[in-house]
Amino acid sequence: MLYFFTLFLTGYVVACGIPRFTALYASSPDRSEPSMAFKHLFPVAVGIALAFLCWWETQWQAVSLGKTLEPLILNPESAQTLQLRFAVHAVFFLFLLAATYIDFEEMIIPDTITIPGTILGLLFATFLPQTLLPATQMLPQSVFPQILYGENSVPLHIASSQAWPESFSPAPATLSLFVLLGIWWFWCFATMNRVWYGRLPFRKAVAIFWRYLKRSRTTPLLLALGVLGSVGIAWMWKTAVPDSLHWRGLVSSLVGLFAGAILIWSVRIIGRFALGREAMGFGDVTLMAMIGAFVGWQPCVLIFFLAPLAGVFLGIGRVLLGLGRELPYGPFLCLGTVVLILFWPQCWNFGEPFFSWTAFVPTVMFLCLVLLGAMLWGWNRIKSKIINKK
Repeated sequence: MLYFFTLFLTGYVVACGIPRFTALYASSPDRSEPSMAFKHLFPVAVGIALAFLCWWETQWQAVSLGKTLEPLILNPESAQTLQLRFAVHAVFFLFLLAATYIDFEEMIIPDTITIPGTILGLLFATFLPQTLLPATQMLPQSVFPQILYGENSVPLHIASSQAWPESFSPAPATLSLFVLLGIWWFWCFATMNRVWYGRLPFRKAVAIFWRYLKRSRTTPLLLALGVLGSVGIAWMWKTAVPDSLHWRGLVSSLVGLFAGAILIWSVRIIGRFALGREAMGFGDVTLMAMIGAFVGWQPCVLIFFLAPLAGVFLGIGRVLLGLGRELPYGPFLCLGTVVLILFWPQCWNFGEPFFSWTAFVPTVMFLCLVLLGAMLWGWNRIKSKIINKK
């Protein structure tokens, strides 16, 4: 009981500090202030949620993992693994909470949350790979869809629940090294402060782009981070054994980072072309990259579809608490992530058969993005020709 009370106090203290942290990013003098009821209930709710998360992951899921839906069976895990996973998820959830609060208040997700959060996600996946979400180890199969699943729970990786791809093994498989270094530098470049004026001639836009990068104070720090991370990735690639869980954790985290960022970046680009304006901030891209670093690419795909459903509940709650009607998208992603982690066995049972088809996921995601673009373009046309004329 004392342990849960300590967790409650920890969550309460952290939640009291989040509004102070948010005030550092206050940019609008007429922004809406949270109601007094929300200010008093927020720290209490966070403290209760942290204690509940501990009970859920270390006690309830210790039983429920062995009773998931057929045909998948996840063995109950050791108490140490469950405790470590809870600790990692507690840190992760606090980052999501801070991002949600600031996004609601200021409509931004600062890099001071997503960059440290992404690095922590990579470090946790590399040095504590057993804390990754559990998956099933698939036995050999002859004819699809007659799939036989073993009862061995293994940490989620890029090919779960199939065999690990040899091309992503450590040395001497050089493809894996180049892919991981490419993803790492992609993320470092994406988080740099930069601007692109598409309406200007290409040469002038490029000149302004590079000038802005040179003048930014964060560029040298991110370049140094890129070099340091590259050294760490190369060292892991050189020293890891073929079946190393630490190597698999690093690969899975980096691929999840890339998949999460690309998913939301694609939506952002499509929304801009369809609506003719910014439809989503770049902070949502870096937020989803952080989420991918913690959970991997398969959960990112599920979160992509869970987020709009989660937004319905957030929207209703925001109106009831007197926080306004304008909704950012970052909290949708955060709530979808929380739902996925709490109900991971059920989510994995639903999604795993689809992830087993090599071409299924990219094909479906491409079609969904195309339909999203068409829907946004159609709505924009209707709004401009009918609604705005009234």
